[in-house]
Amino acid sequence: MIDMEKSRRPFKWTPPAQIACLLMNNLKTDEVDIAAAEDLAKVKLIFDGRLIMHSNPSNRLLTKEAGYKGLREGIHYRIASAATGGGYIFNVAGELYAGTDKNKAVFMVKYARKISRYPIKALKIRGKI
Repeated sequence: MIDMEKSRRPFKWTPPAQIACLLMNNLKTDEVDIAAAEDLAKVKLIFDGRLIMHSNPSNRLLTKEAGYKGLREGIHYRIASAATGGGYIFNVAGELYAGTDKNKAVFMVKYARKISRYPIKALKIRGKI
């Protein structure tokens, strides 16, 4: 059980993280879809080994106005910060919004498959990972 009040982890308890913690502690769930706006590297510090996280980069990166460089960086960051050691599933959470460039959606899936081969190098977040 994670006590949000006594947690010594360097993490700002955002509402989605609080909800994930409540679900894990009270409903004994072991799987949560983490919002695209959350920093998975920080969430991983708290839930690592206790929770399977699903997530994807922001849908804003899939619009026609957004560039492929930002999309690649977003995908890489999500996978490198959360997938090391397991416990992470890259997905699109079941929906793509209006204005999504279908070519970028296909690119996202192909690129994620390409870079998500184990072993995955961890990102260094404040020397903790």
